[in-house]
Amino acid sequence: MSRRSRKPLSLNLSQESKDGILSVLFFSIALLLTLSIIGSAGSGGGAIDTVLMGVFGWGKILLPLVAGVIGYGIARGEFPALSSRVRIGIGIGIVALFPLFSVLSPEGSTGGGVVGRWLFTIFENSLGIVGATVLVLILA
Repeated sequence: MSRRSRKPLSLNLSQESKDGILSVLFFSIALLLTLSIIGSAGSGGGAIDTVLMGVFGWGKILLPLVAGVIGYGIARGEFPALSSRVRIGIGIGIVALFPLFSVLSPEGSTGGGVVGRWLFTIFENSLGIVGATVLVLILA
Protein backbone atom coordinates (compact mmCIF):
# COMPACT_ATOMS: atom_id res chain seq x y z
CA MET A 1 0.00 0.00 0.00
CA SER A 2 1.29 3.39 -0.88
CA ARG A 3 0.53 6.43 1.16
CA ARG A 4 -0.41 9.63 -0.51
CA SER A 5 0.88 12.78 1.02
CA ARG A 6 -1.83 15.19 1.97
CA LYS A 7 -1.65 18.80 1.02
CA PRO A 8 -2.64 21.28 3.70
CA LEU A 9 -6.00 22.95 3.16
CA SER A 10 -5.52 26.34 1.58
CA LEU A 11 -8.46 28.67 1.12
CA ASN A 12 -6.61 31.42 -0.76
CA LEU A 13 -8.83 34.18 0.60
CA SER A 14 -8.11 37.81 -0.04
CA GLN A 15 -7.17 40.00 2.93
CA GLU A 16 -10.52 41.77 2.59
CA SER A 17 -12.37 38.45 2.96
CA LYS A 18 -10.26 37.47 5.97
CA ASP A 19 -10.97 40.85 7.59
CA GLY A 20 -14.69 40.43 6.90
CA ILE A 21 -14.77 37.01 8.53
CA LEU A 22 -12.80 38.27 11.55
CA SER A 23 -15.08 41.28 11.87
CA VAL A 24 -18.22 39.11 11.86
CA LEU A 25 -16.59 36.85 14.46
CA PHE A 26 -15.91 39.77 16.82
CA PHE A 27 -19.43 41.18 16.32
CA SER A 28 -20.87 37.73 17.07
CA ILE A 29 -18.80 37.44 20.24
CA ALA A 30 -19.97 40.91 21.30
CA LEU A 31 -23.60 39.95 20.70
CA LEU A 32 -23.26 36.64 22.58
CA LEU A 33 -21.59 38.35 25.54
CA THR A 34 -24.23 41.08 25.62
CA LEU A 35 -27.08 38.57 25.54
CA SER A 36 -25.37 36.55 28.28
CA ILE A 37 -24.92 39.58 30.52
CA ILE A 38 -28.53 40.74 30.19
CA GLY A 39 -29.84 37.21 30.76
CA SER A 40 -31.28 36.56 27.31
CA ALA A 41 -29.02 33.73 26.13
CA GLY A 42 -30.55 30.77 27.96
CA SER A 43 -28.74 28.49 30.37
CA GLY A 44 -25.53 28.57 28.32
CA GLY A 45 -25.55 32.34 28.49
CA GLY A 46 -26.15 32.16 32.22
CA ALA A 47 -23.08 29.96 32.58
CA ILE A 48 -21.04 32.40 30.49
CA ASP A 49 -22.25 35.29 32.65
CA THR A 50 -21.33 33.44 35.85
CA VAL A 51 -17.82 32.73 34.58
CA LEU A 52 -17.37 36.31 33.37
CA MET A 53 -18.55 37.72 36.71
CA GLY A 54 -16.15 35.49 38.63
CA VAL A 55 -13.16 36.27 36.43
CA PHE A 56 -13.72 39.93 35.53
CA GLY A 57 -16.34 41.13 38.04
CA TRP A 58 -18.16 44.21 36.86
CA GLY A 59 -15.49 44.56 34.19
CA LYS A 60 -17.50 41.97 32.26
CA ILE A 61 -19.56 44.88 30.96
CA LEU A 62 -16.51 46.10 29.04
CA LEU A 63 -15.95 42.84 27.15
CA PRO A 64 -18.82 43.13 24.62
CA LEU A 65 -17.91 46.76 24.06
CA VAL A 66 -14.26 45.89 23.40
CA ALA A 67 -15.20 43.02 21.07
CA GLY A 68 -17.61 45.29 19.17
CA VAL A 69 -15.06 48.09 18.81
CA ILE A 70 -12.44 45.63 17.54
CA GLY A 71 -14.96 44.20 15.06
CA TYR A 72 -15.89 47.69 13.89
CA GLY A 73 -12.24 48.69 13.53
CA ILE A 74 -11.47 45.60 11.47
CA ALA A 75 -14.55 46.15 9.27
CA ARG A 76 -13.52 49.75 8.61
CA GLY A 77 -9.92 48.75 7.98
CA GLU A 78 -8.72 50.98 10.81
CA PHE A 79 -7.76 48.45 13.48
CA PRO A 80 -4.73 47.00 11.67
CA ALA A 81 -3.50 50.58 11.13
CA LEU A 82 -3.13 51.17 14.89
CA SER A 83 0.44 50.99 16.05
CA SER A 84 1.52 48.41 18.60
CA ARG A 85 2.03 51.18 21.17
CA VAL A 86 -1.54 52.35 20.80
CA ARG A 87 -2.88 48.78 21.11
CA ILE A 88 -0.79 48.15 24.23
CA GLY A 89 -1.89 51.46 25.75
CA ILE A 90 -5.55 50.72 25.14
CA GLY A 91 -5.08 47.23 26.61
CA ILE A 92 -3.41 48.60 29.75
CA GLY A 93 -6.19 51.16 30.17
CA ILE A 94 -8.89 48.49 29.94
CA VAL A 95 -7.08 46.01 32.21
CA ALA A 96 -6.45 48.80 34.76
CA LEU A 97 -10.20 49.19 35.17
CA PHE A 98 -10.51 45.72 36.75
CA PRO A 99 -8.51 46.58 39.89
CA LEU A 100 -10.33 49.92 39.99
CA PHE A 101 -13.63 48.04 40.19
CA SER A 102 -12.13 46.00 43.04
CA VAL A 103 -11.14 49.16 44.93
CA LEU A 104 -14.51 50.86 44.45
CA SER A 105 -16.67 47.86 45.33
CA PRO A 106 -17.63 46.93 48.90
CA GLU A 107 -15.58 44.29 50.69
CA GLY A 108 -16.70 40.77 49.81
CA SER A 109 -18.33 41.70 46.49
CA THR A 110 -17.07 40.56 43.12
CA GLY A 111 -15.91 44.04 42.07
CA GLY A 112 -13.16 43.48 39.54
CA GLY A 113 -13.34 39.70 39.81
CA VAL A 114 -10.33 37.46 40.18
CA VAL A 115 -8.34 39.50 37.67
CA GLY A 116 -8.98 42.81 39.44
CA ARG A 117 -8.31 41.41 42.91
CA TRP A 118 -5.10 39.70 41.72
CA LEU A 119 -3.74 42.86 40.04
CA PHE A 120 -4.63 45.06 42.98
CA THR A 121 -2.97 42.63 45.41
CA ILE A 122 0.24 42.80 43.36
CA PHE A 123 0.11 46.61 43.40
CA GLU A 124 -0.76 46.69 47.10
CA ASN A 125 2.12 44.36 48.06
CA SER A 126 4.54 46.54 46.10
CA LEU A 127 3.27 50.03 46.88
CA GLY A 128 0.97 49.78 49.90
CA ILE A 129 -2.76 50.48 49.88
CA VAL A 130 -2.47 54.21 49.14
CA GLY A 131 0.17 53.79 46.42
CA ALA A 132 -1.78 50.96 44.79
CA THR A 133 -4.98 53.03 44.78
CA VAL A 134 -3.19 56.02 43.27
CA LEU A 135 -1.54 53.83 40.61
CA VAL A 136 -4.87 52.25 39.65
CA LEU A 137 -6.50 55.68 39.39
CA ILE A 138 -3.65 56.96 37.20
CA LEU A 139 -3.74 53.92 34.89
CA ALA A 140 -7.50 53.99 34.54
